[in-house]
Amino acid sequence: MARRVFLHLGLPKTGTSYLQTIVWAHREELRAAGLLVPGRERRDHLWASLVVRDDPRVGRRNPKAPGSWSVLLDESRTWAGDVLISHEFFCAASAEQARRVIEDLAPAEVHLVVTAREPLGLFTSSWQESLKNKGTTPLDDYGRGESDDPLQVWDWRALDLGLVLGRWAEGLPPERIHVVPVPRSGAPTDQLWRSFCSVLVRPSLTPSSASAWAIHRFSVDSSFSGFAGSTLHHGEAVGWWSSPDGFPGDKKKE
Repeated sequence: MARRVFLHLGLPKTGTSYLQTIVWAHREELRAAGLLVPGRERRDHLWASLVVRDDPRVGRRNPKAPGSWSVLLDESRTWAGDVLISHEFFCAASAEQARRVIEDLAPAEVHLVVTAREPLGLFTSSWQESLKNKGTTPLDDYGRGESDDPLQVWDWRALDLGLVLGRWAEGLPPERIHVVPVPRSGAPTDQLWRSFCSVLVRPSLTPSSASAWAIHRFSVDSSFSGFAGSTLHHGEAVGWWSSPDGFPGDKKKE
């Protein structure tokens, strides 16, 4: 079994896609550095997050999806170094599901890695993402409570750092829990990747090589730039464009 497993849980909308894109683009280099990224393809990590959260519809995703968690486990068990598993939907798992994941990974030393950002930006970005995923909840009604359903990702159960760690960190020593903050605006564009690498502790992955891999300009909202969101106000659609200068309160009627 692997010596250590770094389980990157999210949170959603904290640069996870940026990090995963770099990881999968340089999977072979990471392997050479002693870090295995298991799976047949990148989607295995997404599908595995559905399997461990007992999603009854996982088979509809792809015929290979139901076996994805087993694939990650099998590859990890035949690897003597460290392992990285990363998908932001793992964070919505229940406490029981989280315990089961850590037990499945035994006897490896499991480290939780959580990327986090300031709550207001996280909240608005998650609402925008919910719209992209065909959600229709108005901003005024969004995030009013915490769901008990592990399949609910666009909800405080997956957005609140304390709630996520409360379910996942039980029984783990503090030195195995790593919170990586999203850099402030104006920070070097590779800062998040560098911080992430520092948690993985790869002796052969130097800061210069880490920077060379971070070829994409980092923006936690880049996937939503220019997206025309809409809120429902008294049954009427009110459009606004996401921009660095605009907030939902600045929306204008079309």
